[in-house]
Amino acid sequence: MKYEVKRYYSSFVSFEIEADSEEEAYNKTQELKIDFTELQNNLENWEEADEILMLEEIY
Repeated sequence: MKYEVKRYYSSFVSFEIEADSEEEAYNKTQELKIDFTELQNNLENWEEADEILMLEEIY
């Protein structure tokens, strides 16, 4: 049989921000570049969201 498997992952990046409030700190991070190495290193499997779809049966 042939399957299409979608594996989902979650991750995060951290920022250290100086701000007067949580909202301001959050808004400032939207303008910053994402460190894709950190994002990749923090990947965790999100097994509950994974999907498997049978594409065809081969006999």
